[in-house]
Amino acid sequence: MPQTLPQHEPRLSVQPMEPQQDPRLGPRRLGLTERQIDVLERILRGLPNKLICRELSLAEGTVKVHVSAVLRALGASNRTQAVIAATRLGLAETQPQNV
Repeated sequence: MPQTLPQHEPRLSVQPMEPQQDPRLGPRRLGLTERQIDVLERILRGLPNKLICRELSLAEGTVKVHVSAVLRALGASNRTQAVIAATRLGLAETQPQNV
């Protein structure tokens, strides 16, 4: 009589995520630079390029380059998609901010 081996159900090992010490580590895993993270934070606040320029003391062309890099990193083709992607990745605060 052939011997049968016990069958085991495959198990998934799910580890609880540890809270991140630095909230900027999330965008860093996408390969964003510090400046691109600054721009992403302002995109998430809904600021247009001109206000981002003023807040960060950058030329508008530089901001456009950073915005393009952020969109590319998030796989988005516009700011709305970028906000949605950032939210899904846990990069955006879900609480409304007082402006």
